Amino acid sequence: MVGGLVVHEFGHQLLQDLRTTRGATAELQSRVSSVLGRPYDLSVPHGDTMRGLIQAELSMYGATNPTEMVAEAFTEYRLSSEPRALARAVGDVIDHYLEGPL
Repeated sequence: MVGGLVVHEFGHQLLQDLRTTRGATAELQSRVSSVLGRPYDLSVPHGDTMRGLIQAELSMYGATNPTEMVAEAFTEYRLSSEPRALARAVGDVIDHYLEGPL
């Protein structure tokens, strides 16, 4: 449980790092959009439809807002032996832009 919390909080920090890395935000939005089947924007609060999509693909908490989505997806990517598509999309972008697997 504690490990999951640490990874989740680290996911928040990694998102901040991505936001200052050239091209990373656009790539993350593109990959998330592909998984969800509709445009995704990290700077826009989740509306009802987006919350429903993220809840189905990730978690209720991840559907709260974009920062929680990234943190939850990163946690699943790191801790699950079989991360779902949304978690893989987020984790792959983090790995790519922040110098390989963390």
